[in-house]
Amino acid sequence: MPKFLIVDDNIALADNLAEIIAEADAGEAVLADSGVRALVLAADTQFDALVSDVRMPNMGGGEL
Repeated sequence: MPKFLIVDDNIALADNLAEIIAEADAGEAVLADSGVRALVLAADTQFDALVSDVRMPNMGGGEL
């Protein structure tokens, strides 16, 4: 089953996307509230897809 890394500083939005993925039985979603946190998670886990907010403080989706 695919594993998604969802990165957004708006956790409510990230939660909603994770819920949609779960309800569609499309895979497992892991959430990160920043680009830095996403890098930490990606260092330990292999993900099949990344869904990221482009505009976030400190490290945006483009940098990530």
